[in-house]
Amino acid sequence: MEFKELESRLVDETERAALQAHFKRRGSVDAVDLIKNSMAATLTNAMMAKMSLKGKCGKLPFSESLLCNVICELSL
Repeated sequence: MEFKELESRLVDETERAALQAHFKRRGSVDAVDLIKNSMAATLTNAMMAKMSLKGKCGKLPFSESLLCNVICELSL
């Protein structure tokens, strides 16, 4: 699934809740592990290479994505 398609699906609260439930079922030791596992489950290495947290150097800003919001909500 393309990142833009995932982002458009995450606008729906039902989809957000389903993805959060999926991340919770994967199990994590701590917040860092949850973030790492969640990103690995949803993003390919090629997609992650096109992103940075703040969008520097012409990359996509991951911090502004709905996926980032979903993951951050779980890690708090």
